[in-house]
Amino acid sequence: MNRCMYSSILSYSHCLACKQKYQQVNEEFLKSDHPAIMRTRPRNTGSSPSRSTARDSVSSSSVLYTAVEQNGVDNDYIIPLPDLKPEGDTNNPPEASSSRTRLEYF
Repeated sequence: MNRCMYSSILSYSHCLACKQKYQQVNEEFLKSDHPAIMRTRPRNTGSSPSRSTARDSVSSSSVLYTAVEQNGVDNDYIIPLPDLKPEGDTNNPPEASSSRTRLEYF
């Protein structure tokens, strides 16, 4: 019988069944291909180009990430850093974009 249905939110963390379910869900999530997990996995620089997978496409995205350290301890929290210059737009500054100018006239 699941006791959590009848217990208060404060005692939820003390339920053994809940702890086991949380652990199971957490382990399944960490084994998944979720983008949050893919960012935290170390990149394999020696992988062969013939083995292109979804993981390779995620790790080669233009968004950079930085790990957060607090008091000299790495806590696995990652903050995305935006790409300052969009790919393919190396000649024109963003405010002088021809597509943006056309949109203003319509």
